[in-house]
Amino acid sequence: MTLMPLTTARPSATAYMPPATRDASARETPAASTPSKPAETKTVETKDAEDAAAADPAKERRQAAKAEAKARILQILDRLRELKKAGADNPEFMAKQLAQIAKELKAALKAYAQAGGSAAGWQTSLNAPAPAEPGAPPKDVYEQMKEQVSGSEAAGDMDVLKYAKGIAKTIREELEKARLKLTFAKPDDKTKDAIDETETTLKEVGKAIEDMDRGIKASSPAAGLFVAMYA
Repeated sequence: MTLMPLTTARPSATAYMPPATRDASARETPAASTPSKPAETKTVETKDAEDAAAADPAKERRQAAKAEAKARILQILDRLRELKKAGADNPEFMAKQLAQIAKELKAALKAYAQAGGSAAGWQTSLNAPAPAEPGAPPKDVYEQMKEQVSGSEAAGDMDVLKYAKGIAKTIREELEKARLKLTFAKPDDKTKDAIDETETTLKEVGKAIEDMDRGIKASSPAAGLFVAMYA
């Protein structure tokens, strides 16, 4: 019987390496390369934290208070529209409701004024006109000013000013209509008192509107020009 020669497996070069050497060798051997995800410069949480830190708490409170007061004024506008329909043929009811609406308008304007200054935002938004692109046609003055004001606190102030003026004008007109209809009637004392109260309140509302108008105009010459022309 022929004996086959025995073959032994040749040991690897690392078989005789001491453990410490093998570990070092393994660390030096590069692993299979995988595409690495680029490191994000800022996480969403970091950005939110920075935004929160940069926010002005006083400004946020002012804007919230002004938004609430403006919402009240818009509600008054809706009520006045409904009253014109519901009270057209009832001058006594109209007079009493107008007195209440005028008081609410006065209170809302007072809350708006206390929230922050009507002039807030004008100084930064209207002092410097936006540079025109080379070769572009000159913009209409109104459009240029509107673009500068858009999105600022001043834009909100102007909206409130216009709403307040419109509401006060409508109250006065409806009060005169009711008074005319009551000329040949004998209104009760509550109706007479309501008419007197409305007239007194409208004077106070007019003063509040003038103060707000003056505050916007005083903030910058451009603001005053814009309000004078378009508010």
